[in-house]
Amino acid sequence: MKEQQPGRKAGMLMDKTVFGYFKRFVSDDDGVRVNGACNLIEFLCKDRAPKQQNGSNDVAEATVVPKTAETAYALKRLIRGVGSTQNASRVGFFTALVGLLEQLKGKDAECPTVTELFSLVKSELTESEVEAEEDENQKTRLELRIGKILVCGAIIKSGLFENASEQELQTVLKALKKDMHKMLTPLVYAFLNELVNRLDPAKFSSVFWPVFEPLLNVPKENHTMDSIFFLLQLSSGPHKKLINSKYFERNFGAPKLLHEKNFTFLAELLFGVGSTMGINHPFFECLLEQLKKKNVMVPFWRDSIVPMLEQEKHAKAKLRDIIVLRTVISIFGRLEDYTLVPEVLHPTFVKFLVNNLKNRSKHSEDVRGLYQEVCTALLACYPKMADESARLATFRRLMNAPGSVLIDRYANCKLLQNLMTTLSVESLRTVAGELQTFILDESTSTNGERSYAAQVLQRIFSLRQLMTDATDKAQTDAWHREVVRFFLTLGVFYSKDGVNVLKGAKHAEAISSELATTMRGMFFHSLEHRHSKLSNERAFLLETVRHLDETLRAHGVKSLRTPLTDEQMNCWHKMFATVTTEPSDKKKSKKRSSTQEVTAGGDTQCDTVFHILLMHMGLHLFNDPEVACSSILELECVMKRIDEKMKQRRQTINGEAKGGSSNKSKSAEEHTNDHEPSEPEWIEVVVDLFLNLLSQNSHLLRKVIGHLFPHLSSEITLPALNQILSVINLKDKSNPLTVNDEDENASETEEVDEEEKDSELEDVGEDSDVESNDDQKPEADDDEEEDDDDELMGDEEEEENITDTMRQAIQTALGGANPETDTESIDLDELDEEQGRRMDEALAAAFRAFRKSKPSRKRKGPTKAEKQMDTVLIHFRMRVLDLIDAYLKHEPDMLLCLELMQYIFEMLPVGLREESKYGAILSRYRHIFNTLIRIKKFKQAAGSVRVDRLEQMLRDLIEKVAKGVAFPDRNQYLLKACHFIVICSQVLTEQTDNGPNAVDKMFGELLAEFITNRNPSLAFGVFQSLFRLQWCGVWHLVDKLVDGGLKVSSVRVIRRIQTLQLMRKLLRNRRLLNSDQQRSAAALRTICNDALAPYVSELEAAVVGGDRTIGQNELYELLLVLNEVQTLSKHATTETEGSDSKMKDKKHQLLKWDKIGAQIQSMRQFAINSQTMSTYRQFCQRLQLTPISNEGLPAVKENGTNGAAVEMSNGADDTAKKGNAKKRKSTSKGGTTVNGEEDGTTPLPNGHDMNGSTEEQNDPIEPNQSEKRKRKKATANGHDTNGSVPAVPNGGDEQEQVDVPDDVTDQSEDARIKRKRKKEKQQNGGTGEGLSKKEKRQRKEARLLAASKGMEGISFAEAKVFE
Repeated sequence: MKEQQPGRKAGMLMDKTVFGYFKRFVSDDDGVRVNGACNLIEFLCKDRAPKQQNGSNDVAEATVVPKTAETAYALKRLIRGVGSTQNASRVGFFTALVGLLEQLKGKDAECPTVTELFSLVKSELTESEVEAEEDENQKTRLELRIGKILVCGAIIKSGLFENASEQELQTVLKALKKDMHKMLTPLVYAFLNELVNRLDPAKFSSVFWPVFEPLLNVPKENHTMDSIFFLLQLSSGPHKKLINSKYFERNFGAPKLLHEKNFTFLAELLFGVGSTMGINHPFFECLLEQLKKKNVMVPFWRDSIVPMLEQEKHAKAKLRDIIVLRTVISIFGRLEDYTLVPEVLHPTFVKFLVNNLKNRSKHSEDVRGLYQEVCTALLACYPKMADESARLATFRRLMNAPGSVLIDRYANCKLLQNLMTTLSVESLRTVAGELQTFILDESTSTNGERSYAAQVLQRIFSLRQLMTDATDKAQTDAWHREVVRFFLTLGVFYSKDGVNVLKGAKHAEAISSELATTMRGMFFHSLEHRHSKLSNERAFLLETVRHLDETLRAHGVKSLRTPLTDEQMNCWHKMFATVTTEPSDKKKSKKRSSTQEVTAGGDTQCDTVFHILLMHMGLHLFNDPEVACSSILELECVMKRIDEKMKQRRQTINGEAKGGSSNKSKSAEEHTNDHEPSEPEWIEVVVDLFLNLLSQNSHLLRKVIGHLFPHLSSEITLPALNQILSVINLKDKSNPLTVNDEDENASETEEVDEEEKDSELEDVGEDSDVESNDDQKPEADDDEEEDDDDELMGDEEEEENITDTMRQAIQTALGGANPETDTESIDLDELDEEQGRRMDEALAAAFRAFRKSKPSRKRKGPTKAEKQMDTVLIHFRMRVLDLIDAYLKHEPDMLLCLELMQYIFEMLPVGLREESKYGAILSRYRHIFNTLIRIKKFKQAAGSVRVDRLEQMLRDLIEKVAKGVAFPDRNQYLLKACHFIVICSQVLTEQTDNGPNAVDKMFGELLAEFITNRNPSLAFGVFQSLFRLQWCGVWHLVDKLVDGGLKVSSVRVIRRIQTLQLMRKLLRNRRLLNSDQQRSAAALRTICNDALAPYVSELEAAVVGGDRTIGQNELYELLLVLNEVQTLSKHATTETEGSDSKMKDKKHQLLKWDKIGAQIQSMRQFAINSQTMSTYRQFCQRLQLTPISNEGLPAVKENGTNGAAVEMSNGADDTAKKGNAKKRKSTSKGGTTVNGEEDGTTPLPNGHDMNGSTEEQNDPIEPNQSEKRKRKKATANGHDTNGSVPAVPNGGDEQEQVDVPDDVTDQSEDARIKRKRKKEKQQNGGTGEGLSKKEKRQRKEARLLAASKGMEGISFAEAKVFE
């Protein structure tokens, strides 16, 4: 910039706009500051307007008027701003200064020199001459230093120093060196590093090095982190040859900076940081990056960083832990050779990590986050470790001392378990052996660590490697059995090593009882391991049971930690004898029922299931002997009963085969009939046992039952199902988990509950009385207030009476020891033991009576114990529902499914009434309904269900349940129930073709009722779903529609519209139409000849005669049905194409389309909206008719001709989106009238009644309402309490609103219509939506001329109207 620029200080020549840009630089938002800087630079550097001289157009370069004054002022403000006391302001002004200097650098006339900038620095950033000692002045001087450094940095970053002289460059360097304060040193070196990288070697040697040599060419003891960071970048930058080995030998005693001799010095620099701000110094990342390039990063960590962790507390660095964590995170992220991970996990560091993770709560949140980052970085290394030995070594470093197996608990991420998922099978076996050794070693670990090691050992067998390893399955199973025996021996017997059982004298040497309890739990957890086949599971359990029996026989019952009684041992021997007894001969297994699977060992699948159950119960003797004993006895009885029935069945079969006498068979049948009613079926006993086991607090038993129940589901009977359903009975408020013989406290709570129920019933009775006497409400309120006062007084009197009674009872109990006055005392020493015992019993009885007579306090809600019990009950019911789900997925019985559906339908109102409590159960109810309608195959023995039974169940479902209790979403559940009944009827009648069955006729009656009745039993949605099914009963429903669904004189408009919708559903059900083409063709012809054609003719006659009108909804649905019929007729003609295609088309036509088209055109007498118009145009295009637009309606009415003969404009479109609203309203009024079908009933809002039907709306249409608003309104208000039908968004005519079909709102259909309309407009000359203004004016003049005919002789002047 020139020294004397015109207008530099002439304020009147400066644009005042520049003042407003500096306000943005002080904002805390980075985006605002950057935008402000860009706007200022754009303002100062935009194109200059040339100044003309003497009227000539020649403009010289000197005539350009630069914004010198504005630029000078901006530089002055920016340099002053970088010395601000606010950091945000400094950043904003510095950004703008760098950007402005970059833009001015290429303009010699405007670019300031370094000397000029320093003159501004001297004037704007000069310290005060008076030396003050206040802290504020000290801070100000520091900010001025920062401003000078930032100005130098702006000169460097903008590249302004490139054109500067050596003297100016030296001035910049000296300014940086002079202002190098303690806190500003990192900032200075950051600018110097950028400057050095852009200097050539000559200037570096001649200008830079002489200035900073006194700071850099010193021994390493005098260096700081900033100078070492600068040297580290110099040694790897363009001037690394100048900073050579001689320099490092002289100052550092090593040939290079990153030498092993300097590792200790570099580590001391890292740990010498005294503030948290220093931790973010870039030296950390730069040092590790350079060490990584030299392949010495891990040795530097091992030899220099890790020893710092061994220092004592008084000698450790202030921020040692944070520095170590940040360093190891960076190392894990930069590793390339992941075999070095075990080396990074040095024992000293692992000890440091485990101890701090264990006490992580003592650290701050930021430090806890660093520990979590360390664990996450280590987890990220696991998938990248390709060497198996490195993974195994890493596992050992973390688990063995000084590490801990509890590191998984200390850290939020599972370090050991995630590492085990990457190990091979051989490594897992090695780990398992080490874990067993760790469990048995009491010297190096605590009980908590050993218990967790047992859990890790047990989880090994659930890993994917072992589940998918099929190479050596036998060896894996043997290893699994060995580990299970290890847990069994330690947990059940007195043992020290898990193999040998100790004798009575050496029991003290065994593991502790606390650890033994954990081992027993791990043993039962290991039994949860699932096998691929039931036979494999039975063999596995049998080996375990045999080992346990051999141990018991060898060492006796005394070797058990919890000895068993003789009765319990007898149960064990019975179980063992049953599961180890093999069939006596193979003939017995061959004579078994052919329906049962026979395993390789000759046992049926049912026997295998019971053997597995018996062995689980036998092993459960060592956990819960009472439950296990009763279960074993029940299972033994069940198995005996099954064997007896099998014998009787074989005898009956053999007798019939040999032609035995009928008397014997009869006697056998009588014998069985005598015994069957007295004893329950064996499956009922098993189900009761399962429910009992599910109620136990044992995860193993729940998993066993869930695994075995599907194998017995084929034997479930109706009484057994009722047992299951009784548990999920929400109407029964009793708790199925409680026992009959409860203690006194439980009985007292029941009495309290009964009193609360009685009080609630009394309150309900009082409320009903109040509701019946509406006229006496104020008096009743006064009475209630008086009653409340009386109750309060009564409670006080009761408490006084109870206190008196209590005092009398205590006096009676004391007897002779009772003092006559309160001042007297009792000397208990004078009483003997017998008198004291009697007094204790008397006092206990008195207090017990007082507790029983004490009135229950009214609680606002359930207690904590009651809430906990409710939660336990809900969880139990959820487990029972799991059994039902398992049953439904394995070919269930149809009768049981129907009973289940009806039962759950009855439970729905109860659950919905308390949805907050039974929300989880309600979701399972919905899941069961969805499962029912997806059942593909039922049990083959479906003879117990007949179609009449289905019809009666449907009738009961509708009359008792659907009409009995109203609850939300009732129609959705009723729809699924009807769907399931239809599926069952299909299964029962799929082989017979004798016309409609009882279910078909029932639905036909319901459809006829729906057409004629305003409050039908079933909603419209049910019939819609039925017409979508591939069900032969649809044809019977079609007959009902044909008979009475489209009668114009007797059927209401809404029912006719819904009938058309059902017909359209049928026409779109291509699976049903293609399944029986002959029957579907006959049905379609019946629909067209007996329903559609008479309906259109009758409706056309009524509309033309003026008796009634047709609404938009009805016209819209009729057009959709006609389009579907035409589509089907086209498919039929294409399949039967031949030589005489035209003659065949006429023969195969389902309707007389010429007549239908003329009738539709004659009914086109009112304005329609865009949706109906698009369907109408599609209909006319298929029949090659000219569509009548809304604009052509007056011409049609004026000519009085058929709409088919009226010529319309090619580009006409409906007026739903344009035109005057009043004009459209008048047009719509001319085309709408009231149907006149009022029946005196009051319709509900939105035109819906209580049963899904809608009532007629007599309001005229409102074309000005947009289609989206109508669609939104119809969607929001289209359902009532019975699932009523949403409204069709195609105009608000007088008809009732019905639901929108899916195909109408299809976007692809709309897009296709728009493309077709656009193509038609292009073919007709591209006239736009309507006529041009010229054509409209011509038509208007023509109409005026036609209206003025016969008025030529009239003169307004002669009439003297204006005189």
